[in-house]
Amino acid sequence: MHMSRRVLGFVLLVCSSLFASPALSGSSGDSLRIVHTFPVNHPAYLRLKEMLPELQAAADYTVRFELYSAQELGGWHRIVPDLFEGRYDFLLSQASLLASNGIDVGPLERSDLFINFDTWKNLPESEGEEAIRDLFAESNLEYLGATWLTSDYLVLQTKVDKLSDLKGLVVRTPQNTMSFDFYEKLGMSPVSIGPKETFLALEAGMVDAAVMTASDSYWTAYWDASAKISGYGNTLISDRVGGQVAWLVARDSWRIGLDDFTIVQVEKALGEAMQQLGAELHASQQNLLETVSKQGATLTQFSDSDRNTMIDAVHGAWQSNFSPRDRLIAERLVGNK
Repeated sequence: MHMSRRVLGFVLLVCSSLFASPALSGSSGDSLRIVHTFPVNHPAYLRLKEMLPELQAAADYTVRFELYSAQELGGWHRIVPDLFEGRYDFLLSQASLLASNGIDVGPLERSDLFINFDTWKNLPESEGEEAIRDLFAESNLEYLGATWLTSDYLVLQTKVDKLSDLKGLVVRTPQNTMSFDFYEKLGMSPVSIGPKETFLALEAGMVDAAVMTASDSYWTAYWDASAKISGYGNTLISDRVGGQVAWLVARDSWRIGLDDFTIVQVEKALGEAMQQLGAELHASQQNLLETVSKQGATLTQFSDSDRNTMIDAVHGAWQSNFSPRDRLIAERLVGNK
């Protein structure tokens, strides 16, 4: 017999400073604390807040979930250390933050790791998920799920119909996100430019193309401004060139004080919540493709042959950059072509 189920309700705590709230000083009974690194206006954060009652119910009301934003708590600099110190139970973050705190994330920082949305969707209970569990376990972290945040696409100031049309074009890539070697293998000349300077670079003709992340504010700004770019047509390649993923990890002692029934319910609820969140964010981005096409962008989809060539370029880039261990992890995630 498991312990009686207690209906505790849910609470969302918003704090202006990490050190200003005594509620963050340690564990609090049956409360499980989730901290994430999204801005307060990010679609993932807004949807997570809406999902709290669903998450509460899915866990059969055996615990209370509390949600914190790093931005509301004063920034990211203490989030990972505080997770290890027990101030939080779960952290939802992209791999770059973990890596900057000395955690070995293997190949997880590369957005071309999930060049296909279905790869992420099929992650639960796959060989890839097992590889991710093993990777995080090496840093005393437990992997509990991943959510798809957004897709990366190529936008160009010229008409493009096929992959060979990209050769010789100068392409802007996000800093510390996509690797230059992938685009070089496609025959392009990559340069790194910050997001705020990207529109000006396109407008001035300093770059021919850019890797853009599909978010409402980012894309709206570009396509609204695209009318100012004279002499060129605008092309959006509807084939993704990468995907941004957030990883849900936990301190290895989060189970202490919880009975077996509660542990199973929490694990299931969190995993399903990550999948639901990712699917919803992806769907909103698909709608965005239709919106920008109505604003004058030409949508181009590569042939199956060109798409396979892109995948070959991804694997070639991995071969050049990954250690044998990291390449094995990547291949378990997406399959060895």
